[in-house]
Amino acid sequence: MYNIVIGVLFIIGGLSGKMVLKGTDSSMGLALVGFLIAGWGVFQMMDAPKPGAVKRKTRGGGKPAGGGTPAAAKKKNPFRK
Repeated sequence: MYNIVIGVLFIIGGLSGKMVLKGTDSSMGLALVGFLIAGWGVFQMMDAPKPGAVKRKTRGGGKPAGGGTPAAAKKKNPFRK
């Protein structure tokens, strides 16, 4: 969350021309850094687990533990030996 706030401050400061990127004296560079920081913050928020979400356990091949499908529901493939 703080990434988004800092990014927006950098964007506003860079686009207004009142702040510059240290070492370059570029206000547009600061706005670009602000976009990157804010974008990273949005990505982190979207990637974060939702409250109450349960992560399913997996075994070796990425299949859900317990087999996923009941044995009675499985059909035999006539083309497989």
